Amino acid sequence: MKSSLKTVGVLVVILALVFLVNGCGSGEETGDTAGKVQPAKKVQKTGVKAKMKKVDSILPKRVLDVGLTDEQLVACEAAYNEIYSTELQAKKVEMYKKLKTLEKGTEEYDQYRTEIAGTFRPYNIEFRKKLRTLLTKEQKAKYFKKAKPEAKKTEAKTS
Repeated sequence: MKSSLKTVGVLVVILALVFLVNGCGSGEETGDTAGKVQPAKKVQKTGVKAKMKKVDSILPKRVLDVGLTDEQLVACEAAYNEIYSTELQAKKVEMYKKLKTLEKGTEEYDQYRTEIAGTFRPYNIEFRKKLRTLLTKEQKAKYFKKAKPEAKKTEAKTS
């Protein structure tokens, strides 16, 4: 009798281990979690694709924010590539990389930023002239609106 109980007990333990190893009973849980993970990945992928669409253009963010049509986007990119040659674009990238290494608010930072502005001023003026011919009135108003300097804003608040 004792030996038959031991045999049955061993068989029950072996069957229990087999079911645990195979995941019987927990298969539904893994199916649920797999179902939950899939939609999250889809949402993330579409979010990444949306970001990638914004990054695809070579135009400055400020130009893209005015709401260009597809035709305008192509025309603006062509004008940008015409004015800013690849060498000039590479120089711009190098200069801004160096600017990022400098500490904001220092005299060296301000001087280098002024140097960058002076270097690209003629190209910026030419690009703005092209933009005036490509944008609608509403887009021009949005792009060319003048930003108030910080000093004037603080003076107006204290007065």
